[in-house]
Amino acid sequence: QDYEREALNFSRQIAQAKVIVGRKKDGSYVPGAITMTLLMQDYYDGEHSFLHMRHRLRRHFMEKCELSVLSSEFEIVEPIFVEISVEAWVQVLHADDSFEIQQDLCRVLEEYLDPLQNNGWDIGRMVKPAQIELRLNMEKGKALLRKLMVTAKYLDENGRHEVELEKLTGNPYVLVVSGTH
Repeated sequence: QDYEREALNFSRQIAQAKVIVGRKKDGSYVPGAITMTLLMQDYYDGEHSFLHMRHRLRRHFMEKCELSVLSSEFEIVEPIFVEISVEAWVQVLHADDSFEIQQDLCRVLEEYLDPLQNNGWDIGRMVKPAQIELRLNMEKGKALLRKLMVTAKYLDENGRHEVELEKLTGNPYVLVVSGTH
């Protein structure tokens, strides 16, 4: 937690920091390795600011902090951005409001699944379909949720993947972001 706090104090551009000990981003276990995962405030604009920050922060840690790890075993990475896409079948109470309700529900999902707007999505925490269902059901005055389908997509060194949410639970590098609704 000291390293996380140090990273957050290093720059206001860093929205979240999480330290993972003994497990690399590729899933391999390396005793003694320390990996810091950073979410930048402008993550949706690409990795440019992360790449710039990574080198500055790494230099800061190597020069100013007492790391109990070899330089080769300390790395700073971005999270695995997992796009959560939701398909919801709803029954509207008034047919004339269909388009407006669809737009409202999409906005609700985009805000709910945004790690900068919703403090509940920390690095390493995966959403559950029941949480999405609960959030949509909070809009009861507009529509009744009949069916829900949630998909998770992410990109890593091996390409693009689409998986069930349960397969990502427990991965300390995942970060929920809004997909297509």
